[in-house]
Amino acid sequence: INPPDKSESQNQANENPVNSKFTRDALVYLEPRKVKNSKGYFALARVRKIVSDPENQNMFFALIEKGSYLDFGDPVQFRNQDEIVEQGLLNEDGRISGRAQAAVRPISPIDFARIIELGLRCLVPASGGSDLR
Repeated sequence: INPPDKSESQNQANENPVNSKFTRDALVYLEPRKVKNSKGYFALARVRKIVSDPENQNMFFALIEKGSYLDFGDPVQFRNQDEIVEQGLLNEDGRISGRAQAAVRPISPIDFARIIELGLRCLVPASGGSDLR
């Protein structure tokens, strides 16, 4: 993920302090497990800009960069076999921590890569298939 250039970052910071931290970050969409037949992690996109909610000054909206939304071919379940896919949610005892309840939360680069790899595997030709060289 490429950070914004300094002039863009400075302009965004003047507009909204949240922008300078999260603009151009990638995000993964997760449908909560409490939703019946949850899809789990189902897409990724890049944040273009963060804007304040005009009705609640403590809330924000993430505007998505045009053309960056990518739906996974197969959703990635929260649990992959007997393992939690997002390992950063586990506490010292190996149990799911309260962080799992946060609607928006940071995710480690390792967990992000794992989710993306699992989500995009059906879109990438299997090795041994046609040679595209």
